[in-house]
Formats: sequence, structure tokens, C-alpha cells
Amino acid sequence: MHFEGTVLVEVDGNVVTPHWRGRVPRLPSFDTRSVDSDTPIESVIEEWLERYGRQWVNEFTGSNNKVNCPDGTLVPGDIDPGVPTTATPDIWYCKITGETCPIQALIPTDDEAAFINGCNVENAAEELDRPPKRYKKDLFQAVCSGKFTGEHHMMGREGCWRCQQKRDREDLHDPWALTELYSHLEEETMERKIAFRQAGLESWVGHPICAECFLELPDSFPDIEFSEWGVDFDRYRTVPYRLDFD
Repeated sequence: MHFEGTVLVEVDGNVVTPHWRGRVPRLPSFDTRSVDSDTPIESVIEEWLERYGRQWVNEFTGSNNKVNCPDGTLVPGDIDPGVPTTATPDIWYCKITGETCPIQALIPTDDEAAFINGCNVENAAEELDRPPKRYKKDLFQAVCSGKFTGEHHMMGREGCWRCQQKRDREDLHDPWALTELYSHLEEETMERKIAFRQAGLESWVGHPICAECFLELPDSFPDIEFSEWGVDFDRYRTVPYRLDFD
């Protein structure tokens, strides 16, 4: 299995401050001059996630053999694409059937029969390019082999509200791949609330947002001068990560 994505960091001279929501211990700010590496930011992030990210995966799932189905989603089949679904984070649906998943998208990689018998993708057989049983077997083998690199919907991951709105990229992310706009803003004022509300942004300042979508906020909301509210996007960048499990 492979887990990969990007972490948001803020760079001020030689000082780097990682930003994520804290479900995994957040890496404290560090000075790149104290790191013996040609790529100090990447090296420090990698070392931290190898310890705490790997620990979180193991502790949260209980083992390395529980992966959520790539056809699983937190988005109901009949929902309005423009409405994020963070209000129902614990209900898994099937992208193919559009129905609630009877096994909550969980693939036990050590029990193929349990997955084959539990998955009900045959309810939408007409949407498949092969017989349902063959589809399920192929999906099981693909997950076990790590074919879905970076797309494992592991239990405990969260949705990025902007990804959900756009519906054009993976919308579930590891805890360290998510931040929230609220934690980057200066003290809340009525002026800011009004400006954000008029731009359609105020309702989402506390929702999880991935590193890539965070950096797109100036283009997504051109009427907002984020620097007025304490966010200097020139200081931010994304750092790729990858966790490999045998």
C-alpha cells in the first residue's frame, strides 16, 4: 500500500512552519540551516511522517490490512455536487451504485471472500465493463498490489471541502495533508466576516482544506485580498510525501 500527497508549509527566510490540523502531532517550526541535507524541508517532513504518520496508520486501523475501497466515497449518489459533505463523515457510499455501501467501503486485504460477498456492486452491473464478480476480484487484487497509489481511502481520512466542490480530484486526504483557513487568519473582525460572506467563503474558514486547494484560494476567490487578513501566500509551498507499506 502507498499513501502520498502534499504537506503545506510556510517559509519565512530559513524558518519553516508546517501546517496541518493536528490529528497527528504537528511538526514544530525548524531552521533549515540546522538540517544536514540537500533538501532540508523534504527531509524533515519525511522523517517526521515516517515516525508519526506510520504510527497513526498502524494505530488507527489496528493493522496494515484494512483499506477502504477506491470506489468508496463520502458523497451520496444524489447529492448536489456544489455542497460539501463534511456533515456526514461516517457514512460511506459506492461511486458505482450511488447507494450506501453495506461494508462501509472496507476491504480486508487478508480476506478476499469477505469482500467479494459483502460488496454489492452487482446492483449496478450495467455500469461495469466486466461481470460483477470479476470486477470485485480484480479490484481486490489491485488494492492488495498497491495499484491505487495515493488513492487509498483509509479509515480516518477526511475530505477537503474544495475538492468536494470541484469534484475533479481525490477528495480524501491524510490528516497531515489538511489544514484550515481559520488557523492562518488574524483576529476575526466583522469587516472580514462580511467580506468573506460576500465572496462565499465565510462558511468554510474552519473546514478542512488540502494543501493544493489552499494555495488556489487567491485564484478561487479573487475578490478577497487575503493579505489584509494576515495570509501571505508568497510564503507558502507544498512538500510531497510518501509512505510505503509492504
